[in-house]
Formats: sequence, structure tokens, C-alpha cells
Amino acid sequence: MVKVIIVHPIDDSYGATKILSYVVSALNNRFQVEIWFKDDCNHIKALILQQGVETEKVCFKKVKEIPIIHSKVLTAKGVYSLAKDATKFCILLSKYRSENLVFYINTYAAGLVSLACKIYGIKNIVHCHENQSHKVLGRMLASLVIRTADTIICVSKVVKQYVDGGKLSSNSVVIMNGIKDVFCDQVINKKTDIEKVKFLIVGRVMPEKGYWFLAQAVEMLKREDNVSITVDCFGDAPPNRPYLLDDFREYLKSLDLENEVILHGFSSNADIEMVNYDVVLVPSIMSDPFPTTVLEAMRAQSLVIATDHGGAAEIIDHGTNGILIKKDDIRGLKNVLSALISHQIDICYLSKNGRSFYERCLTDKAFEKNIISLFDSFLKD
Repeated sequence: MVKVIIVHPIDDSYGATKILSYVVSALNNRFQVEIWFKDDCNHIKALILQQGVETEKVCFKKVKEIPIIHSKVLTAKGVYSLAKDATKFCILLSKYRSENLVFYINTYAAGLVSLACKIYGIKNIVHCHENQSHKVLGRMLASLVIRTADTIICVSKVVKQYVDGGKLSSNSVVIMNGIKDVFCDQVINKKTDIEKVKFLIVGRVMPEKGYWFLAQAVEMLKREDNVSITVDCFGDAPPNRPYLLDDFREYLKSLDLENEVILHGFSSNADIEMVNYDVVLVPSIMSDPFPTTVLEAMRAQSLVIATDHGGAAEIIDHGTNGILIKKDDIRGLKNVLSALISHQIDICYLSKNGRSFYERCLTDKAFEKNIISLFDSFLKD
């Protein structure tokens, strides 16, 4: 049996780790699966269990020397640490070159693993969830991995453009993410109280995710239209910028929005809570590769409002199954919020169409089928 070694150096409860749990579910019955992690694997273990995979059948191996490329490596100390990890990893990898295996690398940050595989003639697949085209380091990684990976899975066309410049003949392929349906019964009877629309935002609390942008639109709605809405927020600050949570609290206080924008912190059940909301906001300023939040909102039959760049724009048909807005267009977002609470936008119509699109294209079954098909084709070559 072919062994698939999954390199998963960054473990959390957000998008890439969630999608990895579906990859493990798809591969587990056909391959011997081993997950290499750098520091922790509690989140991926819990998510795999949710997919019905027995963790006893998956081997977990702590590999501290997995080389990770991030902004902090751009120092003398960072370069030294990266070189030391890369050297140790290559020594470890040399022991596996005679085995019948494939490396599956779950982040571009571990691009040096792909290079090491190339050196030792080990087949490797890289799953790219990122779009780092705006960063020099990101462009360098893309230039490296396109030469070292046998196949690159891109979560959207935006990501493929970053990976290979949109070349048709490259070794990259687009496979849209998919997630399990947990609401099939609940959404049938879901109703929207148009007199009290419930709003939600989920994700890391950071400017790039649109939290400050959203707050400005809510403040404008309150100041100009004398209308207040309540937006529940589930998420924490990124580990490398923990101060952002307090910064955002202070920003809300300065705008007098402490009662309108409610911070609940991180919740492992945020995706399940979506079914209790009418509108899910995804106002990212950054070009999100393929926000899992959009899939989760469509699954919950909640109306999605997202910025019109990144992967979200590839699945949202504006005015049919969701609403797209311009990034940084505070007044545009404010006008959409105003139209929603004044019944000018049919929330039920759009959210039901979003749910139908999810059922056709974004389920875990569709995703796993595509992953299996790719692996079968890959191993035949």
C-alpha cells in the first residue's frame, strides 16, 4: 500500500486545517496515512474525528525540524534557524527515499519540503491555500514550488494565478474546497425575521479580514441613518499579533459601537452557529484565496456578503446567490446593510440559492471525489 505522508506544520482550527481533515477522510481508506506536525496536532486530530476517521488508523509523527518560511526568517537569526531545520529535515528525508510513498504538503510555507523531495526523487503534492503574490517572499516561494512540486492543488483560480501565472500547461490544478453537510434538516424550515436581521462575522480579528472596514460601515449607518444593527463576531487575533484584539476593542469604543459590534472570542462551534444567523459578512480587504467561511455560510443557508476579489468572487453570483461589494468601499457596504434591514434585498431568495449552489458544488463528497481522482491519476503517471 502506498504511504501518504502529510506535512502539516501549522495546526489551528481555521480553513486549511479544516480542509485537511477532509483530505485525510478521502485518503484514509485507500492509503497508509501519516501526518508530520511541527509542534501540535490537537486541532487536526479533533477535526479528523469529526469526519468519522479513527485516529488510531492515522500515524502522527512530531517533526520539529520541518522548515517553515515566514516573515521572521528575514533576519540573520531567522536564516540560521531555517538553514539548520532544512539540513536536519534533509537528513531525515534521506531515510525515506527508497519507500513507496508520496508527500502531501499542506501549506506553501513548507515549500522547502517540496525542494527536499525533489532532491531525493520523492513524489510530492503541494496544496496551496494561500495567495502571497503581494509579498516578495511569497513570490519567491511560488517561483520555487512551481519547479519542485510534481502537482500543485490550488483552491481557486486566484490562487492558480499566484502559483503559475495562469499558465494552462503548468503542473497546477484547481480543486475547490468542500465541507460536510450538517444542516440538511435544519435549513428546510429556516426562517428569517426581516424585522430583526441577525448578522455574523467569523475569522481572525485583523484589519486584513475587514473588521475595521465593517465597523466603519456600521458606524456610518448609525450616524447617517440613525439605525443600529448588531453584529456578532467570532474569532481571535492571529498568534503573531495578539495585540490586535485589544486594538479593535479600543477602535469600537472610539466609534461608540461597543453595543453594536459584539466580540465573543474564538468559538470552535462558530460554523455550527451560522444556521442561527441570516447574514454572514466576509468583508476581507486582503484577497482571500477561498474563504471557508463562505462555504459554511452557504451550507447554513445564510446570505453571504463578501468583497469582490479573491476566491469568494468565483462562487458568489452577485444578486443571485450572494452579494459582492468593493473592498474599502465603506459607503457601499453601508448601503447594502441599509437595504437589508429595510427589506430592499430578498434575504430568503439569495440564501436559498446559496444553499442550492453549496449542494451542487461545495460538499465534502464532491471535494473528496476530486482529491481521490487526482491521487489516482498522479500515481498512474
